[in-house]
Amino acid sequence: MPATFHQIMGVAAGIVSFVAFVPYTLAILKKETVPNRVTWFIWTINGWLALASYHEVGADTTIWLAISYAVFPALIFVLSIKWGEGGWTRFDHVCLATAIIGLILWWFTASALTGLICFLAADFAAALPTICKSWYRPQTEDRLAWMITAIGAVINLLAIDRLNIGVMVHPLYMLVMNCLIVVFIWRPKVSYNWRLRS
Repeated sequence: MPATFHQIMGVAAGIVSFVAFVPYTLAILKKETVPNRVTWFIWTINGWLALASYHEVGADTTIWLAISYAVFPALIFVLSIKWGEGGWTRFDHVCLATAIIGLILWWFTASALTGLICFLAADFAAALPTICKSWYRPQTEDRLAWMITAIGAVINLLAIDRLNIGVMVHPLYMLVMNCLIVVFIWRPKVSYNWRLRS
């Protein structure tokens, strides 16, 4: 049976997302990008759990992007241990605690959709250190990698094959979050110490 348009777009979104991690990884190794440890640690855990929950709510054509977000954050987190930053300030601790609460809420819910929403809340809490860093220090994130990631999120919208909130919420969230970072890293550098001291 030939692949449908939605299936092709889903696979394309996953491939584009996979590709985005190449320049990001290279930028870390060249010390041009400084990943936040809290962000990538939680994204590693949350990615695999969200993938399982997303699959359970019936997503199939749009699942490839979720797969990429489950596989590659682990690699970025390992690299962040040596070449990253963060994990020690009050702001990092608040984001980490919020993300963990989201994961705990997922554990105690019997609803796959509620679990997915908890995952996305945890994901956003984990993203906050990187989002803030992108706003105040855009030079510490790789523009090319995030642009490719945002393109993958746009393509993933075309993979949605039915108007179901459980299927649609993840692609829409990924589009907004990635585009937000892209906009931030393309703005001029702002000299300001945004981090909350412990």
